[in-house]
Amino acid sequence: MLCQKTSRILRQCTQRVARLRGTSKTYSCVVSSFLPDQQLPSGNLVNHVFADATKWNDRIATECASTGRRYTYAQLLDRLARWSGMLMKLGVGRGDVVAVALPNCPEYPIVYFGTLALGAIVTPVNISYTAEEIARQLKDSDTKVLVGDALLSPTLSAALDLYRKPTPLVMNGHPSSPESISLRQVLEDPSVPFVDPVELTGKETAMLPYSSGTTGNPKGVIVSHNSLTANMTIFRQLSSVEQTTGTQQDISLAVVPFSHMFGFGCGMIYLLRDGVKVVTTPKFDSKTFVDSVSKHKVTLLYSVPPILNFLKVSPAATPEALGSLRAIVNSAAPAAPSTVDSLMDKLSATAGFQDGYGMTECNFLTMVPFGESRSGTIGKLLPNVKAKVIDTATGELLGPLAEGELCFKSPSVMDGYYNNAAATAKTFDEEGWLRSGDVGRYDEDGFFSIVGRTKELIKVKGLQVSPSELEDVILQHPEVVDAGVVGVEHDRMGEAPRAFVVTKKRILEEEIHRFLEPRVAPHKRLAGGIFFVDSLPRSAAGKLLRKELKKLR
Repeated sequence: MLCQKTSRILRQCTQRVARLRGTSKTYSCVVSSFLPDQQLPSGNLVNHVFADATKWNDRIATECASTGRRYTYAQLLDRLARWSGMLMKLGVGRGDVVAVALPNCPEYPIVYFGTLALGAIVTPVNISYTAEEIARQLKDSDTKVLVGDALLSPTLSAALDLYRKPTPLVMNGHPSSPESISLRQVLEDPSVPFVDPVELTGKETAMLPYSSGTTGNPKGVIVSHNSLTANMTIFRQLSSVEQTTGTQQDISLAVVPFSHMFGFGCGMIYLLRDGVKVVTTPKFDSKTFVDSVSKHKVTLLYSVPPILNFLKVSPAATPEALGSLRAIVNSAAPAAPSTVDSLMDKLSATAGFQDGYGMTECNFLTMVPFGESRSGTIGKLLPNVKAKVIDTATGELLGPLAEGELCFKSPSVMDGYYNNAAATAKTFDEEGWLRSGDVGRYDEDGFFSIVGRTKELIKVKGLQVSPSELEDVILQHPEVVDAGVVGVEHDRMGEAPRAFVVTKKRILEEEIHRFLEPRVAPHKRLAGGIFFVDSLPRSAAGKLLRKELKKLR
């Protein structure tokens, strides 16, 4: 018998489904947030992020974990206004694009917010890109100024040569050539005028991050000021951040790249809104990471699964070293429940773990409420967000516990793909729902779970096998550090699961098979084989690159 809550949800949806399908017999529904909708501000994002910054002017805003280079909130605001002035001197105005190819550093938010304050647009560049990849993004976005790190000078210079368009190059660090401009000299130059944030409606484009979306090559995602302000507003309703006061300031270690939606949202925008001290690190370093957490007394950690796996198995990650952590937020990819359970055993009894879910195309959508625990889920819908689950074959609306493609409506959804109407049309359905490309479900309490990608599910004798489910089971083996599963062609089964495994020490393939046998159904076993590797191919944000994984064998 259905519980009363489920029955109520289904009754509320019956009329909608009847309109869509002409029947009242199929129970399906659209899910809304358990929290009330929030009033959403509009206008220039910069004004909203720093609305309360004068309350903590003398507090540290950003600090480099390795060099100690830092800026207070007052200094950060002065320098972002000066960066706006420099852009004006370079001829940049509203709607012009500034490409930012920087690792996480104290100057990143200065460049980012100083550009947006002027009404110009930031296109963040993945610093692991080749010159050819960077040049393609510069060309597609019609970049007017390129800001980069001095260590990337050869790659950036080569990218500009391929771009073949006169473009000022601003370098953070020692300039590589007489033609390039020193960012830090600009920020300290009193002859560069301060420029206040311009007045905007908020509908103007703020960012052009590049995403492959649900399919295809990277595309520019049109993100408005209002989209970012809306997501900041609704995210704060489930955030574990405590606003800075005279006696308290949260400290976060920013390791997820700011060039990634999760990195600049949770790692920068949302934290600076509440006066958090953001300690930046240019990349994850297993030799120094735990020491940085301990040294800086980090209270908030925004992380991705590979880092969680590291903290689970690292001898350095002791309860004493992690003792300052009050909350960990995971996103970019679902965290394995076994990893979360092991990691939480190392933290204080009052520490919390939150898993969240989002996309470049619409930012954060779900979050596990702080203080609640629902292992294996990505949480509940944020305020102002709606979701539905549809059958991947028929498009039919599905109800609780049924697995299908997740679709969303949110005030933070993108305006579309830049100069790519065809890709935009494929991403939205006829009612304006954004199709995520992720297969998942929700339960009677409104918690959502991810099963896999629509194109990554493995079909074994017609049965669907989730790679992420298998990976979670494999990770429970005491000698396994990391695991990735893909489907491979199989004469008898059609497809079969194949695992690539990273271990602490050498073990036999048969040990993994024996471990899985009592834990998974026969069709989920690794008939495609097991291969031991030193590492798995992952994006800078920690997502497993399954296409690259398939190329390993």
